[in-house]
Amino acid sequence: MPYSSAAHDTAYRLTDEDLRALAQHDLAEIHRKRIVKLIFLVYWLVIFNGALRKWVLPPFQKEIYFIGDPVVLLIYWLSIRYRFFKHSLIVMTITIAVAWLCVMEVMYHMGVDQIDLLLTGSGLRSYFLYIPLALLIAETFERADLERLVRQTLLLAIPIAIISVIQSRSAAGSMINAGIAHEGEFRVTPLSVGEGMLRTTGTFTSNIGQGMFVGSIVAMLLWVWTLPADRRPLKGITLMAVTGAVLANVAVSGQRTIFVLVILILCTAVIAAVLMKEVGNSWDVLKSCAIIGVIGVFVGPVLFPAQLHALSVRSAGSAANDDPYSFGLVNRALGDFVSFEDYLDSTPLAGFGIGQTSNAASMLNRSTVGWSENEWQRHVQELGPIVGLITIFLRIALVLWMGGSACVAARRHDDALALLLFGFIGIVVLYFPVTSQGTVTGYAWIFAGFCMAANKSPKTGWALRD
Repeated sequence: MPYSSAAHDTAYRLTDEDLRALAQHDLAEIHRKRIVKLIFLVYWLVIFNGALRKWVLPPFQKEIYFIGDPVVLLIYWLSIRYRFFKHSLIVMTITIAVAWLCVMEVMYHMGVDQIDLLLTGSGLRSYFLYIPLALLIAETFERADLERLVRQTLLLAIPIAIISVIQSRSAAGSMINAGIAHEGEFRVTPLSVGEGMLRTTGTFTSNIGQGMFVGSIVAMLLWVWTLPADRRPLKGITLMAVTGAVLANVAVSGQRTIFVLVILILCTAVIAAVLMKEVGNSWDVLKSCAIIGVIGVFVGPVLFPAQLHALSVRSAGSAANDDPYSFGLVNRALGDFVSFEDYLDSTPLAGFGIGQTSNAASMLNRSTVGWSENEWQRHVQELGPIVGLITIFLRIALVLWMGGSACVAARRHDDALALLLFGFIGIVVLYFPVTSQGTVTGYAWIFAGFCMAANKSPKTGWALRD
């Protein structure tokens, strides 16, 4: 074949372009993995923040509380530098809208000299610092990263189950419950279930943090069981041990909220099974729900009779009480969704100030209003009736969008992960104390990101997406 200089030059140019494209891809993948590692660090800091405050450095509890914030800010700086803020116009629009409304509210309070800068800063942090992290997780996490997250978190459930079992039967003032500090202000005070049992806190300083952890591992475990045996991140004896640990964490928790989360996760599993196109995959999901449910119902009372009996006694007592915040779990939840109406007329148009009804205000004794019992009431009191109602509406819209996206993913990819994660985190984003309780803030937005990342096709890599 005669030599063609033009053909040789064209081939050389194409090869050169391919090499440049490959180099750019490799650099982008290095940047992505760097951000993913930092996100994992933030995730582990959320889980072990309480352990550091209880058992390692209790005198520095306030400082440790903010230990993850510098890492989050570093992630944002790197993401801007690497141009990773691309995901979800809907979520970004909601964030900007609420942020703008809150900034206007803060400026008003500054203008009338009715602002506490410390509480305002704390409130703005709780409202907004972690929301962009959800977008970055959705943009940077791939299925391999989610599988690694599931595997590591479920393995962690084993030692935390051991800790929780001991906590449930130990004295409130014991080291495993109250921490190592001798001063009262640095000691953790676990809540009682009754019958000599305590609500477990695991590695957290409150039972609500443990509730977030247990809800997440239930969703993760159920997803692992829905997968074919050769695709599971955990297999054999390890999977059995993890399954026992997850069920033990649920049984000894002493929290009705955890059982509600379990029911919601099982409901989303059934929805995923209905939406899936492959009958075999649908059957695997339903079979996994049935197996784990049967094991929990029949084995739990045998291994942990005292803890479950104490919880049943507490639940029965609460249902018979006339206190509106103890009148049965369902009535309490419904009350939380409508109680904000009582404050629409009595709250100033601009509210009492962001952060005024938060946990931080209560701990610092700097609130002029008092602590709000639930999240929607807090929005109305802090932001005022108009901005508060807009914020509530945007939270509802975000949850509906997340749920709809997870349903589409289950149908399109025949995979239940996104819906199972939504079963856990949807109700948290909707009305849990995301803007008041630090652990809930972290869990809400980190797992919102995991849920959005799970919407991607399991067969599509990061480099192949548009």
